[in-house]
Amino acid sequence: MNAASSVPTGLGLVSIAANPTLKRGAKKYCAYGAGAPALRNAEQKMRGSAMDAKVRVALWMICAAFAAGIAIAQTKDKKPAAEPRAFYEECGGGRPCSFDNPVSIPNNVLDALRATEEARSMHDALARLNREEFAGLFKAIKIHLVSPSELDYVVMGEFPMGGADAPWFWIVRFDKASPKVIFFTFANSFELLNSGHSGYPDIRSLAYVGGVTYTEIYQYNGQHYVLMHRYHKETPP
Repeated sequence: MNAASSVPTGLGLVSIAANPTLKRGAKKYCAYGAGAPALRNAEQKMRGSAMDAKVRVALWMICAAFAAGIAIAQTKDKKPAAEPRAFYEECGGGRPCSFDNPVSIPNNVLDALRATEEARSMHDALARLNREEFAGLFKAIKIHLVSPSELDYVVMGEFPMGGADAPWFWIVRFDKASPKVIFFTFANSFELLNSGHSGYPDIRSLAYVGGVTYTEIYQYNGQHYVLMHRYHKETPP
């Protein structure tokens, strides 16, 4: 039984399709509200009937069912917000603010970052930092590189987990037992490309160092991202 085509009343089910007056009145009732002249006219036509009160109740129930149907349809049709595909050190000049709303980084993701070659190279500078201070070196957002079931963290670090000319970026594939760092770059920005390998998008990074723009292309090899190409050109002043 379709809730939008019939409603229960004190005398059983009132079928809208079988009652044209009720059908027209219900549409006007829902579209214009109880105070609209069109509805008052419809109600006046129905006055004098012993079922008058029940019909008005039925109209309200139809409206409720109609509104609920629209809400459900809108929920089903609503698409998740598109995730970012480009990540920048700074926003402005047409660049989105990638890390304006960073998320909390799980402890095991922090452990994975501390175990990286980059962290080991900065051992002396990091040795004096406690966990909270170490976590303060990073900003992170959540994305899904492959599917909604796989969560990844894009992490940007600042010195000593970042360079003087550009920050360091990582992508960490989240796993409750053992998160894994699958991408690292020293760059001012990077983006996910439409091309891909092994089910993962290729990545292009850009770094501006000493008047030179460095472009790097990374591809996923089934375990992690590897650098495949590097280009550079003089940056216009």
